[in-house]
Amino acid sequence: MKALILTAVLLGLAVCVLAQQSKPAQANQVHASGCVQQGVEAGCLLMKDTQSGKLYQLLIRGARPEAGMAIEMTGSPFRGITSCMQGQPVSVAKWSRSAVQQCSAGEATQRRSAHP
Repeated sequence: MKALILTAVLLGLAVCVLAQQSKPAQANQVHASGCVQQGVEAGCLLMKDTQSGKLYQLLIRGARPEAGMAIEMTGSPFRGITSCMQGQPVSVAKWSRSAVQQCSAGEATQRRSAHP
């Protein structure tokens, strides 16, 4: 009987721990939209979020948006070192072309200083 109660308590604690661990992952998600820009360093893509004004460095595996394209993206903060030295690095989980935002021709090649 004691073993059954102990098992139930441990199972309940495990469920609580898993539930708490999933919440911070959602809180760390980055949702942003803006115009993709070339970075100062070759191959670096940047995007200034139209709502917050934050400059993000986009780390994308696979197909990448072109500079000058308006996109919406979702990702998570990247905690490692990058060679771009601009903006907050974000590992982009998914991105899509924005249906509502347009970018000017100058935004594609606009270069930002190394300090966001």
